[in-house]
Amino acid sequence: MGSAAVIEQQNQRSAKMRVMITLLTLMTLSACDVPFVPLI
Repeated sequence: MGSAAVIEQQNQRSAKMRVMITLLTLMTLSACDVPFVPLI
């Protein structure tokens, strides 16, 4: 049961990391003025 809670925490952390990386990538692309809108 304890290990399940640890796995859940790791899943949430990796999800946050994915969101942060996506936001950083979008910000970098928009800062460089790269026409890469069809990402969403």
